[in-house]
Amino acid sequence: MSKEELQSTNEELMTVNEELQNRLSHLGTPNDDLQNMLHTASAAFVIVSTELCIRCFSAEAARLLNLVPRVEFLRLPPTETEGAGDGGTKS
Repeated sequence: MSKEELQSTNEELMTVNEELQNRLSHLGTPNDDLQNMLHTASAAFVIVSTELCIRCFSAEAARLLNLVPRVEFLRLPPTETEGAGDGGTKS
């Protein structure tokens, strides 16, 4: 790539990054409000996705419905022993 192409690509990436930062800042406040409501409310709240999967719930909902928080882990890249060619999946 030429210097001009790299500069153009860098400018585009900077613009996209700025747009993403703006979106994150706009989503931060409603998300914080929701988390505060779930942690302080004495009522039972269960929030589900459009696929009807539980996304989050209040402490009271956990108590009443015996819900247990689940931690989701990011998929790590395969280790050398798993082999890079199989994508780290086991059959």
